[in-house]
Amino acid sequence: MMPRIKKQLIQMLSALSPAEIAKLVAPKLRVLRRERRAILKRLREIERQLAGLAPGLRGLKPGGRVRRRRRRRIVRAVAALRPIAPGPVRRARRGTMAAQVMSILANAGQPMRMRDIRNGLVGRGVPARKGLLNYLSRVLNTNAAFEKVGRGMYGLAAAPGRPARAGRRKKSAPATA
Repeated sequence: MMPRIKKQLIQMLSALSPAEIAKLVAPKLRVLRRERRAILKRLREIERQLAGLAPGLRGLKPGGRVRRRRRRRIVRAVAALRPIAPGPVRRARRGTMAAQVMSILANAGQPMRMRDIRNGLVGRGVPARKGLLNYLSRVLNTNAAFEKVGRGMYGLAAAPGRPARAGRRKKSAPATA
């Protein structure tokens, strides 16, 4: 508020008696008390529903230690509270990780970066978890069907009837005589 208006408001209010101020505030006070009663009624209804749905959660304190038997009851109670249709449905995965990577590389027709292969896997319904890149790296480096053709680039290994792909080759072991 501007200082001048504030000063005028203080002067007006100081001229009123407490009874006159109560008369001015009474309608708003009635509305707020009615809303509070409605909210408390709704809260009691919600508490009653929670008590009926999850009897295993009664008496549970935040951060408290829970014994094994009680923990099972709590897990069941929480499961009962979950909605029937949980979130988006994932597409079903088909085949092993190596088979999916082979399919992605075959469809691309050329070597791909590991991150692009990962994005292809996620697009096929594989969950994008923290360890997915590590697992993908292990699959690409240990499976003979894949070949590292450059830094971070992988392609399908050359089949017996197919010429080798251009790019860097893996170092071979030194020949012993």
